[in-house]
Amino acid sequence: MIARALSAMLTLVALATYKAAESQRAESFDGFALVDKAGNIQKPTDYRERYQVLGTYAVLDPKGNQMHFTYGSPGAAEYYRKNGKFADGTVLVKEVFGTDHAQMTTVTHIGLREQRCGSS
Repeated sequence: MIARALSAMLTLVALATYKAAESQRAESFDGFALVDKAGNIQKPTDYRERYQVLGTYAVLDPKGNQMHFTYGSPGAAEYYRKNGKFADGTVLVKEVFGTDHAQMTTVTHIGLREQRCGSS
């Protein structure tokens, strides 16, 4: 039942976040701007609006189920498809959400709560 509900939720999330990929020139994005002089990488503030969703999946774990979302900087997927590798300066952001599960009067509710987000 939980797997079925997670599958339904994943489908809804995928449909809700679907956006046709926009081709952008490589020079319009500079991932190196997110790295300071010490080599620390900052999470981009606009990744949910500008980055392309590369993948979403659910992890079923007795300690707590999770939803994983991976985003790629503009042009990353197109470059990867052409060259088989990511370009220098490509930024990937992975969000990991814990899920809550509760029985409601008419439906089973599964909600997301943000746990961590990282970029590399």
